[in-house]
Amino acid sequence: MSKHRSAISTALAGVALAAACAIATPAAAGNIFVSGHDSDFHAVNGGNALGAQNIIDDALSFVRNGSTAPILFLQSDTSNIGLGDHTNSETGLTNSGYAPGTGSGNFYVKHDATQFAADAAAGFAGYSAIFIPSDHGGTLTGNDLVMLDSAPVTAAILAFINSGGGLFALAE
Repeated sequence: MSKHRSAISTALAGVALAAACAIATPAAAGNIFVSGHDSDFHAVNGGNALGAQNIIDDALSFVRNGSTAPILFLQSDTSNIGLGDHTNSETGLTNSGYAPGTGSGNFYVKHDATQFAADAAAGFAGYSAIFIPSDHGGTLTGNDLVMLDSAPVTAAILAFINSGGGLFALAE
């Protein structure tokens, strides 16, 4: 396992663990779904695209917990698609039944790391859940990880979950 993958797994596991430990009122806290799988890749490529799409849809339904507010989707850069073993995570999301937009229902808003950090500073207002794509197979970048690991963003994610927002994170 590369240092990059290990750092991602450690960072996402740390956020999930910190969120679980920091929950003050479990009845009001949001749901978390963290996977070591790259369903965003397999929702586009592979022998069981429908199964991967179902994982994405079921995970997002779980973390949204009945909310119809849009999902915040992190995607800064798609240059890693050129490596040949990655795909556009956004395509995996759209193949799973979600569309770009701010309406009520299965909509998502795509923001890069800079915009995501601004959303964090605003408390992720208006979103039902946060979707972090996979790094290998998907489009999560090292710059995205640096931003996610920053203390202000981590604190904002924890506060968002503790106030009922959801987190769906893929990794590998």
